[in-house]
This record gives sequence, C-alpha cells and structure tokens, in this order.
Amino acid sequence: MSKIFYYHGLDSTLSNEKRAILEEFGEVISPTFDYRNIIVEDVLTDVLDIQFNLDVDVLIGSSMGGLMAYMASELKDLPCLLFNPALYANSLGWNQEYIADETFYGAPRTQLAYIVLGEKDTVVNYLENRKYIDENVAGPKTLIVEAELEHSIPVDVFEYHVRSFMQTVHPAFMLI
Repeated sequence: MSKIFYYHGLDSTLSNEKRAILEEFGEVISPTFDYRNIIVEDVLTDVLDIQFNLDVDVLIGSSMGGLMAYMASELKDLPCLLFNPALYANSLGWNQEYIADETFYGAPRTQLAYIVLGEKDTVVNYLENRKYIDENVAGPKTLIVEAELEHSIPVDVFEYHVRSFMQTVHPAFMLI
C-alpha cells in the first residue's frame, strides 16, 4: 500500500467519492489549502514542504493542486499524477519561477509525471498547457489527452487514470 498526498484545486477539496478510490491504493493525506490567502513567497513552506514531514510515495493534484504536486514531485523526486495542472498559468498568477528559484530543485526528476489534459478545458487553456508541458516538463512523463474532458474531472475519468497511474508506478496493483 502507498501513502498518497493529494493536492486539491483552487477553491475545492477532495470529494468523498474520489477519496474512496484513492484509499483502495493506500493512506490518503489531503489537507485543505486556502491558496488565495497564501502569500506566493510562503508556498514552499506552507504548501509544498508540508509533505516532506510525511513519508509519501506518490503525489496527485488537480488544477492549482496539479502545479503544487508537480513542484513537490520535482523537489522530492516522487511520481505524480496531474489532472489539468495549472503549469503555465493560473488565476493567482503563481508560477514556478515565483515560488522557487533554481536552487529549489535538486537533481533532475527521475520519477514519472503522468499528466491528464482535457482538450475542452477552458479554465487552464489546453493548447497553452500542452505547449508548456512539451517544452518544459523534463524527465519521464506520460501525457494523456482526453478529447472531451473539460476542467472538472468526472469520477469515472479520475478512477481510470488513478488505476492506470498506480499500475504503472506500483505494478503489483491490478487494473480493474
């Protein structure tokens, strides 16, 4: 079983249905973050560093939480599953350069970044996000494009990709 750290999106939380799916694979840690009231200079200590006190195995995040999970993955070299991550831009104006300079990152990430993008996402623009990922996300990655997916992740899509991701990073888990 894994220890899973889940970063929710802006103004949202992890639903009970999605938590139940994650709990099939291990212990789920999903604190609530008030991203709007966190000063960007404090993101490293107030949002990202919290997971270092926990011995986690994988990081999962959606939208703004996808940015946080990706950055924590880079810092800790952990596998991550990202749903419509706000990597290139977000409504708070946070980006990786504001949050951390080049000394933030250690060795290059060697663990998988499994990224799910919705072509119909109007909150985090699909084309801009795709371009950013193609040009900037180094290291092992799997990029899945869902043609009909909007910004919100339906439970069935969430479950499918969680199972696929967990099977990839922990082959002992069987796909159902």
